[in-house]
Amino acid sequence: MKYKLTIIRYDDNKNYESEMAKFKEDTRYEKFNKPWDNRDEGPSREVAERSLEVFLTEEEYKKVKAEVIKIFE
Repeated sequence: MKYKLTIIRYDDNKNYESEMAKFKEDTRYEKFNKPWDNRDEGPSREVAERSLEVFLTEEEYKKVKAEVIKIFE
């Protein structure tokens, strides 16, 4: 068995205000014509900038798990 560890860095969306204004303008007249399930969610305040993916063996996973538990105790 192998494990995959994913770490994602999130930064503030510098264009959030302009994206939100555009989103509000674009959906202003459509909001009553769309079913709730199909509506767009709008822009996010945070954007994923970078990610790191690592595959771990069983032994590596146990070591990482033990260290993480120590940090959060």
